[in-house]
Amino acid sequence: MVRCILLAAVLAGGCATEAEPDCDACRPRPPSTVFLTDRGGNAILRYDGVTGQFEDVFAAGMDARIDRPASVRLGPSGYLYLAGFGRGDVVRYDLVSGAMTDVFYWDTTLLEEPVELMFRGDELIVLGNDTQNAVVIGEDGRATRSFGYPDMRGALDMVLSPDESTLYVATNTHPQHGSALQVWDAASGTLVRHFAPPSELASATSVALGADGLLYVCDWERSQILRFDPDTGVLVNTVVDSASGLLDTPVAIDFGPDGALYALDRIGLHRLDPDTGRELSLLISVGDGRNERPMSFTFATQTAVAAAIARTR
Repeated sequence: MVRCILLAAVLAGGCATEAEPDCDACRPRPPSTVFLTDRGGNAILRYDGVTGQFEDVFAAGMDARIDRPASVRLGPSGYLYLAGFGRGDVVRYDLVSGAMTDVFYWDTTLLEEPVELMFRGDELIVLGNDTQNAVVIGEDGRATRSFGYPDMRGALDMVLSPDESTLYVATNTHPQHGSALQVWDAASGTLVRHFAPPSELASATSVALGADGLLYVCDWERSQILRFDPDTGVLVNTVVDSASGLLDTPVAIDFGPDGALYALDRIGLHRLDPDTGRELSLLISVGDGRNERPMSFTFATQTAVAAAIARTR
């Protein structure tokens, strides 16, 4: 109970709701925290998810086992899970204090240079960039299976379908397949199909599923965001065009608790209208001197934390 109260206090501090009447897809903004990985500064930074105000350095340096942090996700028992690119491990941190809890998984023969992680039920799926695979880790911190090699070449991000049966993976354009997006059966680890040729997408660095059922993809090389029909692989339209000059080599996208589309690039964390691609605000600026080379971000709300605490491992 004390832990729940502390977490609620951390997430609720100073956050007021804010309406966006000019953005049909954006709801009032609930209190939240943004955890941002800074690869340049070897740190995980914590920001207010509504105001973008810097809160603190959540964890940093070798003592916290942070070496080129790739991605963080909220996990069971209310811990923050880190994919450590440099060491090739998955590390857990206390969500209140930022103290390292333990090394949840570390076996570089099977997983090297992890870049992303996400939960599928009680399993944790981790993308290995160098090992060109997805490693599935059970509740006990042991790998249960691996799939993807050699097709999952240059994988950088992934997202599960709402029913968690399908895994969409963003990659560099595969030299043999000639496409950047892959569709995998999450249960069997079978490559189902692939789409998005270089004429449409040069270098997919991140993917997210929208409330409209479409797959949003950021193109690092062309500094734009596209959306595809995930069932057919057809390019629907361009959400943010490179000609707009809005984005500078985006590395991560995701939908926030308010329904807005957030994109992280060299400039910072942009809050966008997912329908028009218009920038609603620059929530976090790289120019604030707090981060050097941001790589990923994740939101944590009180509701999400409560659900995570209820799921013990």
